[in-house]
Amino acid sequence: MADLSKTIQIVFEGLDNTGDAITGIGKGIEDLSGSVQDATQPLANAAQAILAMETAALALGVAIAKVAVEEAGKFEQAFTEINTIIDLPAEGLAKFKGNYSLPSA
Repeated sequence: MADLSKTIQIVFEGLDNTGDAITGIGKGIEDLSGSVQDATQPLANAAQAILAMETAALALGVAIAKVAVEEAGKFEQAFTEINTIIDLPAEGLAKFKGNYSLPSA
């Protein structure tokens, strides 16, 4: 009977001691989670800043393209008006226009 009593006492003391160890492990995991968060947050902030810069660059590109299309339209309109005034045939206007167009890339 003494052996059974001693065995039960050892088991329950062991269970009592594991509570502190499990609490310590939980705290360690919590600390590790906080450290990982602290380490990855600057990367997340950098990714967010890069995305904002890409969005701004895309918006700028769209605005430049819009201006270019509008100016090309104005250029075409100006040559149409010139043709109305000087009444050149289509080939003559194309040659005249070619002298004032930007070179192709």
